[in-house]
Amino acid sequence: MSKISIVVNGSQEFWTDTNVTYAQIVQIAFPGSQPDTLFSVTYALENGATGSLALGQSVAVQNGMQFEVITTYRS
Repeated sequence: MSKISIVVNGSQEFWTDTNVTYAQIVQIAFPGSQPDTLFSVTYALENGATGSLALGQSVAVQNGMQFEVITTYRS
């Protein structure tokens, strides 16, 4: 598979798999993050569709996808 351009927290990355997981996106955004840290992961496609990823989920990668990863806290 050819390289697919994605954007994670404003930084361009290249992906070669057909899917990307929550854990993979979190590691791109926050390398070395602790496993007990909670993150909110949202994404947007070039056609305007949006979605979110939770721990254990994956999504099919499309060229130009934009991911936003933020740290969340338990209340």
